[in-house]
Amino acid sequence: MKNSEIKYHVNREEHHFDPLSTSQSDRWRIYQQLSKCKNYAINKSYRCYYNLPIEKEDLELVAWIAFNEAINKYENQKGRKTFESFLIDAITWRCNDYCERYVTNHHKVLNLASTKNWSEERVGNVNELFDQKIALDSLFACYLATLKDYDKQLVAKALIYDYLEPKNIYQKYPMSKSKVYRLSKEVIKDITHLLI
Repeated sequence: MKNSEIKYHVNREEHHFDPLSTSQSDRWRIYQQLSKCKNYAINKSYRCYYNLPIEKEDLELVAWIAFNEAINKYENQKGRKTFESFLIDAITWRCNDYCERYVTNHHKVLNLASTKNWSEERVGNVNELFDQKIALDSLFACYLATLKDYDKQLVAKALIYDYLEPKNIYQKYPMSKSKVYRLSKEVIKDITHLLI
């Protein structure tokens, strides 16, 4: 094992990787191998907070970011902790910080649940994806705050956050089919103007 390599264990088997030469796809593979550590850290953090409008899946992207930070910072910590232990701490602290944003209400609510179905090809663009998600969430929150019509607000939330089609919206809410389709067209037109 080279001095720059990081050692970790999966099912009592020792593995090594060089953080300087490891590709994003290899990092993703290692991240998946260390899913027990990741899940433990997410659960540890998630149990500390209650009544938050987030789910465990929302913390997946946060854990991925913490994993990459842990790889970059671990070299200076060698000899003190195993990589697995260092990773658990990094993910826990990052998730705690994320949850604190909800508690203190200093930041816009960031709902990252839509990123739970990642693929290996998408992880390379994770920082760009995260920035875009924050910008879009902020834009949608501002748009929803401007809506005075309660029914239009319901339709907008169903389209934006629940990814429902108009045919499913009027089944979920007590509105006529024609009203739902009319409001859906208005919301889509509004959002198109905002994004252009």
